[in-house]
Amino acid sequence: MSGQRPPATAPVARTGLGSRAQESVNTFLKALKLHTRRLSSIMDIHAAELALLERLYYKGKNQHGASLLWARVREMRRYAQRLRDLDLLAATLNLRASFYGETAPASSKKLKGFWTHYPESLYLTWLLRRLGTAVELAEKTVTVMLRVFEWILLFMQNGEFLQMTVTFSALAARFRHLSVELRPLAVLMHEEIRLVLVALHPGKAKRIQPLAPQHHTPSALEDNAPDIFSQGQAVDHDAELDEDLGVSLSRPDALPAAAPSQQLTPTSNAQQPLPNAHISSSDIIPRATPPTMKPSAVMHKTKPTVSVPAAKGGVVLAKKRKEPEPVAEPQKKTKKKKAKRDEIDDIFG
Repeated sequence: MSGQRPPATAPVARTGLGSRAQESVNTFLKALKLHTRRLSSIMDIHAAELALLERLYYKGKNQHGASLLWARVREMRRYAQRLRDLDLLAATLNLRASFYGETAPASSKKLKGFWTHYPESLYLTWLLRRLGTAVELAEKTVTVMLRVFEWILLFMQNGEFLQMTVTFSALAARFRHLSVELRPLAVLMHEEIRLVLVALHPGKAKRIQPLAPQHHTPSALEDNAPDIFSQGQAVDHDAELDEDLGVSLSRPDALPAAAPSQQLTPTSNAQQPLPNAHISSSDIIPRATPPTMKPSAVMHKTKPTVSVPAAKGGVVLAKKRKEPEPVAEPQKKTKKKKAKRDEIDDIFG
């Protein structure tokens, strides 16, 4: 597949580069060294998990090849192979070696020296397209692996081939976790390589745009989370409405008291209309008077009093009767129980 192979280019000598471009390359090479280590660890784990998946796939292909479970396994295997075929680690190592005048990955001893060359724009644009594809593939793999994992969990409820299905579910979760780690790393590498392309080849970098920020793909549990929280809030709101909060509730203001001349006075001839008088509906319907709250009856305990004979001034004094003091009951003496001797006490005396 010629579209996936890197273009054959030769590194260009660094003579003629400005000081700003050289500083950009120095910063980029320091960051690229760290990104290469992270990418190497991710792809090594991915290769080990894919090798295990390949062994399980060919081992049970003849027995389970026509089942729905195997269709999910084939889908998981296909996405894992696509990510492996991108070979991002080799492309990154070749990019790093091109700054030292090499067309293949160089030894670590040579990569510690000063850089003498820089890659052509054709190789940088090809690698940017490859990283953009890796970001899209990682985002899609996260969604697919989650769907495969949920389907395998449903299949495990039958209890058939339990050991094999548990292994496949673990592989799906592992591939999803690796894709989650790979995506932000690929986005960061894409942006840094684009900035180096702007510094080294300003005319060629106009057609390259930064990657658009993609939204996070929520899982099935996260999709249902807003509904659960909204229901919980509705229940709490209803509970608050049923509770009597007393004075804290906003009550309608009491209507102003009517003037004495406007208040209705009950008379014996109230029902008889007056002659030559116009009666309106407002005169017939009495005004609503605000409800008055009856003070709650509060029970107070009163202590008995003793009246004292009046003194010379004729004033009667009342003294409170003293309550009898409680008599302390005598404490019973308890006999001390003898401690039981154990076999160990008998041995050691």
